Amino acid sequence: MSGTVQPAYRQGFPEIGAMIVDPRTGLLTQPWMQFFVALWNRTGGAAGGSIVDIEQAVAAIPGLAMDGPTDDALSPAGMSAASALAAMMFSETGGDAMQAGSDDACDTAVLKAIATAIEDGGGVGAGAGADTAGHPGYVPGRFYPVFDGNVSASGAVSAADTLYLYPFRIFRDVAMTAWFFRVVTAGSADSAGKFGIWRNDGGAPAGFPVAVDDAGVPTASTGVKNVAFPGLPLTLPKGWYWAGAKFTGATRPVCTNIPGNALLAASRIGGSSAGNAVLNGATNQMPGLSMAHAYALPMPDLTGAALGDVAIAAAGIPVMGFGVQ
Repeated sequence: MSGTVQPAYRQGFPEIGAMIVDPRTGLLTQPWMQFFVALWNRTGGAAGGSIVDIEQAVAAIPGLAMDGPTDDALSPAGMSAASALAAMMFSETGGDAMQAGSDDACDTAVLKAIATAIEDGGGVGAGAGADTAGHPGYVPGRFYPVFDGNVSASGAVSAADTLYLYPFRIFRDVAMTAWFFRVVTAGSADSAGKFGIWRNDGGAPAGFPVAVDDAGVPTASTGVKNVAFPGLPLTLPKGWYWAGAKFTGATRPVCTNIPGNALLAASRIGGSSAGNAVLNGATNQMPGLSMAHAYALPMPDLTGAALGDVAIAAAGIPVMGFGVQ
């Protein structure tokens, strides 16, 4: 071969950005397959450190958790994907076989869960995954919308005293310095909006907002509106979140909003029925979820909230965004 070294092997193991699962075949890519085979072979070689020594050595790694008080296995539950993989490597290179049923085994299901979690940047259990190539990186001083589909400015927010929500993803830990939206057509003099960000739990918003403006932002004029979240800059760890807004006023504003022909939100949220997921062709898709909630009230705890599909051709749900420190 020439002197060229393939990027995936520069460090002797696949880089974090190297694709793990080939989307065309659903199988592990060659660099990662060779890496895992090497680990497998290692388990049949000379014994490494004892499992007790290994557990003590990695006990201080954030996110690691024991399966139980007497097990000698490191569990992927509650740890990051990277930590889970590290735990598997440590626990399985002590000369023990990779076989289901042993209390220190890393079987195929666990291995696949770890690989998938690293690939998509999500967590194993409650943890957050490793950085992936899903985003080029956030640049300090720039501003990013949290909806990445087509947008519109053809309809006003359809209902007052209604909390509208849609999910968005933070690809890498980021210091948020601003939260904003744009008013294209001003609402009435009494119009205003309140905003919040909720954490995601199993495909639904949960808990009280991690950032919230309960004072309200007037929307009786046009232009970009900054939301006064207390405590900015605020670090948002990578993961999925929910953006929410509710409005008041005799006439609500027309904002840059999620249009009636966007399936992106529905593909992430899922419809309560097949019909809702693909509503009515080009003009009447589902841009988010909603619940009745009086504007005067503080933003709520959404754990277990009864949220309904927004099935309106032009609900006027505003596209929100954040600035980066």
